[in-house]
Amino acid sequence: MKLKRIYDSEAGIKNKFNRWLADNIRRGRFIKCKLVSYAPLGIGEAGTPDKVGCVNSFFVGVEFKSRKGKLSPLQEVRHKEWRAAGGYIIVGNDIEELRRQFKELYDHLIKIKI
Repeated sequence: MKLKRIYDSEAGIKNKFNRWLADNIRRGRFIKCKLVSYAPLGIGEAGTPDKVGCVNSFFVGVEFKSRKGKLSPLQEVRHKEWRAAGGYIIVGNDIEELRRQFKELYDHLIKIKI
C-alpha cells in the first residue's frame, strides 16, 4: 500500500502556504495584505475559496487542492462569480506554484493606484 504524503494533501499545502504567508507578513513583505481562512460551516456559501481577504483593497481568494485534486463544478461557478465582480482567485495544488502566483498577483495589485 502506498502512503499518501502529508505535503501532497490539501491540508499540507494549506499549512505550508499559511506559514509562508504569515512569515512574509511578519517580515514586512506583504504589508497591504489580509487573508483569513474560510470554512462555511452551514452558514456560509459553499464553493468559496479556502482563504479570502484583501490585497491593496482588492478581493483575493486562494483555493488549495491536493496534488491530484481539481475544482468541483460549484467551485468553478463561485470563482467565476468572484472574478466577474472584480476579485482575483488563485488555485493551486503545488506550494511553490501557489507562492509564485501569490507574489505575482501581490506585486501587480500593489502597483494599482486606488
